[in-house]
Formats: sequence, structure tokens, C-alpha cells
Amino acid sequence: MVMAVEPGFGGQKFMADAAAKIDPAHEVFRDRPGEQPSRREVHVDGGANRASAEYCGKLGVDVLVVGSVLWKKGVDIEHEIRLIKKLADEGYGHRRRDAGPTMKRTAGDAE
Repeated sequence: MVMAVEPGFGGQKFMADAAAKIDPAHEVFRDRPGEQPSRREVHVDGGANRASAEYCGKLGVDVLVVGSVLWKKGVDIEHEIRLIKKLADEGYGHRRRDAGPTMKRTAGDAE
């Protein structure tokens, strides 16, 4: 589990520098020669939203924990989950180990 916020309460701003630990976490969990294939996954918890999903996908996140962004007034939870998943999947599809992803700031980012 990579925490992309300070643990304690929901609604915090996503910390891209913390999420940058996703790829190194995959290296720790990488199967070694002679080992049985593993089913280990890297999860990211905290600050997951439309703006951070693609970035996490590019870093290779397996599971993105989405919380407080879903519980804002007027949010269609099912629709929001689909959008975030789509963005994360697109990022994962564009994953390149030789090029470090950058976190783009968008109008939807929290300050």
C-alpha cells in the first residue's frame, strides 16, 4: 500500500511524490528466477481522483483506492468510478519505464 496523502482523514490533496513509490514497490515484488509467479499487487490510497488516476496508471498501480471524491454532493458515484478507472487504464496502457510520468495539474485539482 502506497499512501499518497498523510494518513488520518479524507479529502486531502494527492501527493505525486509519494505516488512515485509505485514503480519501486513493483521492483520489490518482482518475481525472481526460480520463484513461483506471485499475485502481489501495488495499491495506492489517498487523493485518488480524475486528475491523479492517469498518473498512477502510468506508474503501474494495480489498485487505486478511491474515497472522498465519490461522496461529494451531486456526484454520480457509478459514473465517477468508471471515469477514474478509464483514466487509470489509459495511463497504464501508456506506461513506459524509460520515461518518468509527470503529474499534470488540472482545474479539478484540490489546493
